[in-house]
Amino acid sequence: MSTGQNLLVVFIVRGCKMALPVSDLKEIAENLEVIRDPSEGFVAGSVALRGRTYPLIDINKRLGLGESDFDSNKVFLLVDSLRDVCALPVDRVAGVSEAASEIYTVPGFAFKEPDAISSFMMQGEDIVSIMDIKALMKGIL
Repeated sequence: MSTGQNLLVVFIVRGCKMALPVSDLKEIAENLEVIRDPSEGFVAGSVALRGRTYPLIDINKRLGLGESDFDSNKVFLLVDSLRDVCALPVDRVAGVSEAASEIYTVPGFAFKEPDAISSFMMQGEDIVSIMDIKALMKGIL
């Protein structure tokens, strides 16, 4: 039985399986209205949920995967960042999984933001990139 410390929420971004520790996740929300911000940074706008506004981070842009299409991204992960809760748009949530017994580190040259992906694991035949949410948010908020 799992203690919860090694549980990951697995999600899909641009066809890639990614994950982050369940302990970093505050909530999963769908169909939120996106208020766009025309700035060029990684903060693409905001979303509102139950009377509170959360910064919306363009995860695709941050990882060097192009810009997010917010019209088709209807699932948002509300995550605990360095200073506040923020929203990450994802294509879909695949589920919750226990971390594999073998976790591999990522070479620094593999991603535009190498610290944002801390490691990866195999899930069947799929590679799942495990995100470090604190590193992903560094310098954004």
